Amino acid sequence: WTSTTLSLFGCGKTTFLDLLTGRRKSGTFSGDIYINGIKMEDVRDWYVHNTGYMLQLATPYYEQLTVRENLTLAAAMKLPDKFTLREKFERVEQVMEVSGLSELADTIIGGVTGPGLSGGQKRRL
Repeated sequence: WTSTTLSLFGCGKTTFLDLLTGRRKSGTFSGDIYINGIKMEDVRDWYVHNTGYMLQLATPYYEQLTVRENLTLAAAMKLPDKFTLREKFERVEQVMEVSGLSELADTIIGGVTGPGLSGGQKRRL
């Protein structure tokens, strides 16, 4: 069988899956997880062996920079020389607008845990 988890960006889908598979080792969380009425601790080995999901490992950005800084760096490196510096800055603003990241322009990307963008926001970057 196949299952899908869908929801809005930044609502915790990856964190949820990390908790289910035992990959989340840091941070604060509480409560019990049950799979079909059985405590996760009692079925973890079976569950981890028989389930899977795509990890978010590829990072085509610098975690210590902001959204705007990452896109500006990418524009400077990848846009043709015929683009003026002003045009490159304008393109960065356009990309942030289209990708829905304008409100996060000055937010540091961040790592896997801690403050920063959600997994979904990072994929849009």
